[in-house]
Amino acid sequence: MQAIVFDCEIQREILTSQDQERMPGIEYCDGWQDFAHMGISCVTAMDTGTGRPHVFLQDNLDEFSRLLRSRELSVGFNSQTFDLPLLSASGIRVEREKHFDIARAIWESARIPPGVHPKGLGLDAICRRAGIQGKTGHGAEAPRWFQTGKIGRLVDYCLADTYATATLYGLIMATGGVKDPRPAAEWTHAYGWLPVGLPL
Repeated sequence: MQAIVFDCEIQREILTSQDQERMPGIEYCDGWQDFAHMGISCVTAMDTGTGRPHVFLQDNLDEFSRLLRSRELSVGFNSQTFDLPLLSASGIRVEREKHFDIARAIWESARIPPGVHPKGLGLDAICRRAGIQGKTGHGAEAPRWFQTGKIGRLVDYCLADTYATATLYGLIMATGGVKDPRPAAEWTHAYGWLPVGLPL
């Protein structure tokens, strides 16, 4: 199924507690639910129909909605929890009934309780177990790159995450599941295979 696979990065650092040490000159938002003040710094997308990558910054962010409408499905990783609320706070609506969150599907298959962010089942670990290039950095650094003008580094990191997610989506569509990257003692299925429900 042709889809738009995407990933978002934010403008402001996440303040996880009032005791957190703040970096001079860096702006913060008030926790992981403060989507209204996170701000979108960058959205990158891959069109699986054409194979073309797309980059959306402040000057063309409104064009992302048009790209989403061009395909019958959008895909992300942990996007129901993060990317979709972030986009919604900026006035960009993603139809949830036409969206496939790979992380949620994998975590449900691994019998992870709702609302729990499991260790060992992140994008990097799952991709590397599958022989796909994983993450090229840590998302916590992305707001600093944006605020210090390292836009090229920011876009490169975001695009790498999108490429990994798109490749993982292609693997799931072809095989119906992924290899569990966690230690064998934590496997919930035979041979560490996690069958993933295909979208739509």
